[in-house]
Amino acid sequence: MLLSQAVDRWPGRIDVFRPHGLSDSQRSRICEHVKRTIGQPYGWWTIARHATLATPVIRWIIAPPTNDAANGDSECHLAVCSELVARAYRLGGGVDLVPHLSDWATTPGDLARSAILHWWCTLTQGGEP
Repeated sequence: MLLSQAVDRWPGRIDVFRPHGLSDSQRSRICEHVKRTIGQPYGWWTIARHATLATPVIRWIIAPPTNDAANGDSECHLAVCSELVARAYRLGGGVDLVPHLSDWATTPGDLARSAILHWWCTLTQGGEP
């Protein structure tokens, strides 16, 4: 799905965040990491894992993974969008957007609460933020 199609389908529900404090070199390496990853199959099992770990009783028993080394950094790992963003910033830019949380456990809400990413605009139909 194209971004324009997503905006048409869910106007006013897609927020854009911008990083602060990154060099041009870091930004470039982050983009290169994303370009290498885009087009791979989506990690639907990761969505199921997120849903399971968010279940009230389960989340009280099982702590979220915090070890980035246990991420399965292989390029063939099937990621979801929030994991791709967290991994690209960590591996490409050397910045951990959500410290103390593994990339594969990162959700869109975690990214929205990152101290490095700041809200910029909300996308609406017609191209006007």
